[in-house]
Amino acid sequence: MPSFSVFSIYEKEMRSFINKVAESTPLSKDELTTWVYSEGILQFRNGQSSDYYSYVNENVKKFGHRPLISKQHSIGQIFSGFMALQDAFMKYFATDKPDLKDKLEQFFAVYLFGAIQNHIPFITVQSTISSELSAYQDEHGALEPVDALKLSIEIFEKRRLNAPQLEEEFKNQLILMNEFLQSLEQQLKNSKVKTITSGQAFFTVDKEKTLISNEEQVFTLEEPTNQYQ
Repeated sequence: MPSFSVFSIYEKEMRSFINKVAESTPLSKDELTTWVYSEGILQFRNGQSSDYYSYVNENVKKFGHRPLISKQHSIGQIFSGFMALQDAFMKYFATDKPDLKDKLEQFFAVYLFGAIQNHIPFITVQSTISSELSAYQDEHGALEPVDALKLSIEIFEKRRLNAPQLEEEFKNQLILMNEFLQSLEQQLKNSKVKTITSGQAFFTVDKEKTLISNEEQVFTLEEPTNQYQ
């Protein structure tokens, strides 16, 4: 399973969350960090993409193009990602521990669900990039996964130049995107790639099914495990 160095634009809030949990519960900071920055990121992205393909198919069927995305839609998808992360986190760390679960849910509410509001300007930028990626694929056809990810990174780098006030968020976003790109390229070399999820884009290796989505631009290389089900 790949591991990553940042939790996208929520890096500061995630580190505060981990520190608070480690200070207030018997859970180990090292174990928390290892899980969050590997399985946790995959669960978060999987939660964001849970209803994406049906949404795209419905949009294409009704309107003949991939969907454009609003800030409100992006916020909803991020919320879904944190819900999926919380569910997997509780199953891994707090199964049959109701008191611990109650405390952890409080920390999720304060540190992570509350983090969405801190990043509305950047989420707005992500939404416009998502729409741009969708329009590009409508015009030029589906891209191979690596090419789509590289295009996403290129667009983010260009937008970064015009938004110095969002530098920290762009930096963390691009670090994670480039880490996913490295992992994807390695998996392609090993012929083990299943599915990837790009920030506002989800890709499958089958070119006919390759899609650009409207999620937060971060990338998932393979399906999360089923150890929590």
